[in-house]
Amino acid sequence: MIVLDNICKSFGSVVAVDGVSLTIGDGETVGITGPSGCGKTTLLRLIAGLELPDSGKILIDGKAASIPGRAIEPNERNIGFVFQQPALWPHMNVEQNILYGITGIPRQEAIGRVSELLNAMELPGLGKRRPDELSVGQARRVALARALAPRPKHLLMDEPLTNLDADLKEKLTGYIRSHVESTGASLVYVSHIPDEVECLTKSILKMNAGRIQDIKSE
Repeated sequence: MIVLDNICKSFGSVVAVDGVSLTIGDGETVGITGPSGCGKTTLLRLIAGLELPDSGKILIDGKAASIPGRAIEPNERNIGFVFQQPALWPHMNVEQNILYGITGIPRQEAIGRVSELLNAMELPGLGKRRPDELSVGQARRVALARALAPRPKHLLMDEPLTNLDADLKEKLTGYIRSHVESTGASLVYVSHIPDEVECLTKSILKMNAGRIQDIKSE
């Protein structure tokens, strides 16, 4: 469970997140929509531990994950994060990028998981390529595979399917949905495309000016 309690975050004079309180239960899927600059990405970065709140607190699985001035490291939160930009490690090939977060299982099983994900992302045979040898769309899919590979308890996705063609986007949307259902992961999914959010999530929050203005649930 992820609990946000009156979270505020500013960058200089710009208030990015303004008093947001939200509870995301285990296995719950939540979409966040809203105009550019409304605080969607900052909210995800706060949950992930990449930003610290100015006030309020964030609890993850019953532990105080973030309070002003102190936070649990991102890699200790059992979270998979897909950024707006792929953010692949340039010194690692595709296979190494995806393998990086997989721990606690035999190596051959981990390699099998990488192969499965590459096939699901329609990237077979690209495991040895470096990030600078990939197209933007291919890099996005590798980033998605990297987030899913460890089967984290919580998934945060920030516009993960941008600039993919319609057929591929439909396939990957189905794969994300089936992955979430089979693993029981909670999902927080940010997108400006309503159909995408509605397909993947059961509750949809609309943000504006750093605040949650509306909540729609099935």
